[in-house]
Amino acid sequence: MVLNSPWLDLQGAAWQRSLPANALLDRLGRTQPMREIPREVSGLYARSLHRDHDGEWDFDLTWKPLASFPVRLGWLRAVRTGHARLQRGLSVPAPVLVLSSDRSAWPGEMGEDVHSADIVLDVKQIRRWATAIGTHVTYVAIPGARHDVVLSREEPRRRAYAEIERWLRTYVVSAG
Repeated sequence: MVLNSPWLDLQGAAWQRSLPANALLDRLGRTQPMREIPREVSGLYARSLHRDHDGEWDFDLTWKPLASFPVRLGWLRAVRTGHARLQRGLSVPAPVLVLSSDRSAWPGEMGEDVHSADIVLDVKQIRRWATAIGTHVTYVAIPGARHDVVLSREEPRRRAYAEIERWLRTYVVSAG
């Protein structure tokens, strides 16, 4: 199994991951699942990818809008339930490769960090929780990669594919 910057924990302040916050989210998400959570979205990540903005990729902006989709309480409750299950340990029996950028950044405007760091998730959390997936997990941090490692600029993308190929030769092809 290859995971490309998986969302394994809620980023942000520690209190947002606390037992009281999770209990409140569980209750509200169950009773008001369609209620939107207000938030600000800069659109920097999607802009860094799309060729009509600052990126090289062409994708349908109705499927992946610059400003993202609304976050609803029921959806976030389901995500946190999944996080809790993962963090207790999943025991995936297959070899697992987890890829991420080597660092996170939280820029306020378009710049080099947007193109060379994960600006969506905290890579420290990806590293921390990767081994909870199973007993045979390989973690690789790709220097200069974006959140979606395989949509990074050419050099980090090439390195990511080389790591995937090496991992496949080592754990999948040789095992077959």
